[in-house]
Formats: sequence, structure tokens, C-alpha cells
Amino acid sequence: MKAETQLAPQAEAVISGSPAVWDMTLPWVEQYWDIDVLRRYHDSGYTFISATIQDMPASYEGVQREVARFKELCIPHSDWLCFADSIVDIDRERDAGRLVLGLNVQDTELVHDDLS
Repeated sequence: MKAETQLAPQAEAVISGSPAVWDMTLPWVEQYWDIDVLRRYHDSGYTFISATIQDMPASYEGVQREVARFKELCIPHSDWLCFADSIVDIDRERDAGRLVLGLNVQDTELVHDDLS
């Protein structure tokens, strides 16, 4: 326990001094779509969020529609909010002060056995 106590201030310093704050488990189905929530993450120092986005019940075509609709909703906020597909893009957008969104789906039934 003593070692944990001694490491806590060091860990806190690393976390609070880092510009990269990540939340990897944000459920983001349509009923939660609120740009003000994302704005609060941005204003709190978050730089990347991986948002779980899908229709219910999940379908491949439905997820594609949800992604397109959500990306359209975000267009007016592109001065502080964006999407990225690579580490290079994520780093560039974070350096520009934007909250970067990555999108994911948790229901693997959508791809069945095809991982290509």
C-alpha cells in the first residue's frame, strides 16, 4: 500500500499535465446525440472520444445511416469538433485544439464471420 501511496502524486502529475485525455467507452446512440455534451468534453480538456454509434437493433446498413446522419449533425461545429481515421490525423487535429471523434460499433453480429 505504501508504494501505491508514493506513486499517486506522480500519476496525478502525469495525468493532469497531459493534454491527451481519453474516454474510450462513450455510448452514443441517437437518443444521446447532444452536441452540448461533446462541447463539455472539449471544454474539460478531452481530446479524443471513441463513440459507440449504431442503430437498434444493430444492422450494417443502419450503422452506415447513423454514421452519415451524425457526421452531418457535426458539420456546423467543425471549428472544434472533427473525425479522424489515423493516428496522424488524430494528432494533427488535437494539436489544432479540436475534439477528435472516432466511431465504433460494439455488436459484432453486424459482420458475422467476415472480418475482411
